[in-house]
Amino acid sequence: MDFSNTYLFDQQYGLAVKAIDPDNRIIYTSLPFLAIKEKKILEMKAEEMRILYVAMTRAKERLILVGSVKNWEKTRDEWCEIGHLSEQSMLPEYLRARAKNYLDWIGPAVARHECFASFHNGKYNVISHPSKWMISAIPNETFLNTFSQKDDSILDDTSQQPVDENILYELKKRFTAKYPFEHSTKKKSKTSVTEIKRIENLQREEEQDEWIPESHESNQQKNTTVIKRPMFLQQKSLSSTEMGTA
Repeated sequence: MDFSNTYLFDQQYGLAVKAIDPDNRIIYTSLPFLAIKEKKILEMKAEEMRILYVAMTRAKERLILVGSVKNWEKTRDEWCEIGHLSEQSMLPEYLRARAKNYLDWIGPAVARHECFASFHNGKYNVISHPSKWMISAIPNETFLNTFSQKDDSILDDTSQQPVDENILYELKKRFTAKYPFEHSTKKKSKTSVTEIKRIENLQREEEQDEWIPESHESNQQKNTTVIKRPMFLQQKSLSSTEMGTA
């Protein structure tokens, strides 16, 4: 949602606008605007929390969560301190409201689990829970070194191999090929029934407006008068039986 607009609308609380000073040409954030803005932010976070719940409850056997932080030691200490501010099973509402990403919800909750005790050396109390977690903190250098070694080995292997001319020709042919139905890409992929009906009506109107000159043969057919045959030609001829009995 864009909060940079000068107004916000809520179905329950109505409209909230920013205060405008026309003399000094300054826009102030009004209290109603702040209230509705905060309400909208909480609603968006509630929806994100619902999505996270659905994602974490669909796994049947194992769930793997991957995240990244800038400073692991600092983030770890914050999780431990935040997670143990409340001894209840659920984190306080104000902590859930100020979260900026999914790790801000998952981290403090998992930091109170007994599987996280190895990261704080028993400094904080743990909460017993039947769930099982396996947490690993891997530095970025591990991935960077692994990828660089793999890239070097791949380049060394490919540089030693000869190039097949047939494969090279096929690659050039495929990369320089043109799509044979390029004109179809400029058409709409979906067309409503109303749009199809409108096009048909336009075509009918164009056909009615067109003047088609009549051919000479059609004029002759129109001017041709059908004359009846004489009465004696219209009389019924004798049948074979009548001719035999005459």
